[in-house]
Amino acid sequence: MNLRHLLLLSTGVWLLGCAPQVDVEAPEASGSSTSFGAPTTGSAPASSSGPVDAGTTQDQPATTGPVGSGDGGESTTEPVNGSTGSESSTGSESSTGSPRPLDCEPLCEFLIEGSCLQGLDGCQITCEETVRDQGPAVEQAFAACVQTEYLCFSFIEDCVWSELYGPDPVEQQYVFDGQGFDAWDGRTVFARIASGTQASPTDSAVVVGGEVVIEASLTTAFDRFGNSRNVYLFVDVNDDGSCTPGVDHVQAVWMQSLGSAFAQPSFVIPGTPTELSSDGLCDQF
Repeated sequence: MNLRHLLLLSTGVWLLGCAPQVDVEAPEASGSSTSFGAPTTGSAPASSSGPVDAGTTQDQPATTGPVGSGDGGESTTEPVNGSTGSESSTGSESSTGSPRPLDCEPLCEFLIEGSCLQGLDGCQITCEETVRDQGPAVEQAFAACVQTEYLCFSFIEDCVWSELYGPDPVEQQYVFDGQGFDAWDGRTVFARIASGTQASPTDSAVVVGGEVVIEASLTTAFDRFGNSRNVYLFVDVNDDGSCTPGVDHVQAVWMQSLGSAFAQPSFVIPGTPTELSSDGLCDQF
């Protein structure tokens, strides 16, 4: 069984990478949202920061005081993973083994004044959508974020990823799942994942039945204010192993957010071919 089969088993999202893992239950799907420029058909539209829908709810003990500094800077909560070596708290179920109801009110108690979450009610709605069924570690990270960040121009998910994994680089696993590449069946696609100045090595796979799947590993820190990812790819139409403007089909796929499936840093990025080739992106290879 290869990495892709493990990933698509049951949830269709998770990869079993070697990166630090938060001890929480995985939701039904990765919450990543993508934008594909000018795709032909079947592309997933860019979405807002709304996370994936989870199932039942669970409980969180009442917060007795601020989790972080409350001044918009760094939280005083220790990250669950990363260089500190601290472990996540476990137990998304009660002592009887049944799910515990989630109480978002204490997690929003110290909401920073002026937050764009629109007050306590808005914070609690976001809490329900973001941390449901993911355990105390994620709940504590959420509480730290809403009391230190205004979240007007950033996703709550990005802040939570940063809280959980800390400021140090973390190995992240990605799968580009390309569909609709039938016009290039039998051709090789080359791709790489990029985040800011960091990028994965270029890897390749052959289009079979219109589908191409390329796995990549990227080691970088989670940004508190933005974790967009870009997939740069080209279809090697002339089979020369290099990106040739005007000959090969070249495009990018944008992953707007890493979403709210916080169990481990493993992500699927779906994509379909764009109508036009972006020849200038050959510079990425």
